[in-house]
Amino acid sequence: MKAIVYDAPRRFSYRDVPMPEIEPDEVRIRVRACGICGTDLHIHEGEFLAQFPRNPYEIFQKQLTITGSFAQTHCFDRALAYLESRKVKVNEMVTHAFALEEYGKALETLRSRQGIKTIIQFR
Repeated sequence: MKAIVYDAPRRFSYRDVPMPEIEPDEVRIRVRACGICGTDLHIHEGEFLAQFPRNPYEIFQKQLTITGSFAQTHCFDRALAYLESRKVKVNEMVTHAFALEEYGKALETLRSRQGIKTIIQFR
């Protein structure tokens, strides 16, 4: 599979890495897109106890947790229904989308504050 791999702070490459093996009680999912944020900029700089080499998306290989965006736990179903109704145009919230191989451009868009919501789309 393709991945961004950091060998050191500010030194990353787009390359092939082995597909992780899954255990009998695990499931493999395909991620179509993910957001990048200020934490990714800190990891890029080697901050936040970053260890190298690092694949910034290795969390998807190990665990996926789905959480709601509201503080009240009883509102999650209503929030999903509201999103499904298309009353909120979430696509309009994304200001920039990049392919995985354009990860450096995505980081620069965040760093320069040109992007409000930046995502990486996987093919």
